[in-house]
Amino acid sequence: MNASEFLGSRMAELRRKRNMTQAKLASIVKKSTSAVAMWETGKRDPDSQMIIELSSIFDVPTDYLLGRTNDPDDRLKYSARNENYRKIERFARKVSNEDLEKAVKILEAAFEHAFNDDDDI
Repeated sequence: MNASEFLGSRMAELRRKRNMTQAKLASIVKKSTSAVAMWETGKRDPDSQMIIELSSIFDVPTDYLLGRTNDPDDRLKYSARNENYRKIERFARKVSNEDLEKAVKILEAAFEHAFNDDDDI
């Protein structure tokens, strides 16, 4: 199964789980029923904006639609992780390089202690 067919099969699966017809989905996304049918059969791909919109409609991460994860609830995991990365980035912008190096050493020690991991992180 190629990537287009995979995306289409995920879309069809999610649409059916919600008891939604192709016509209803087409109406929601303001596209033709034949466009939805072509997406679901892998004959055409929705553009990136449409993939984002579909992910919102089906309440799954885009990575689930694209086959990068098999967990439709991964969005919560990724969003929490991304928020933590943003916090680290904000901290890094506010401190000197010297303080940042100290913070990295503290994090490395904490990870090593918490996970008993002697490998580089």
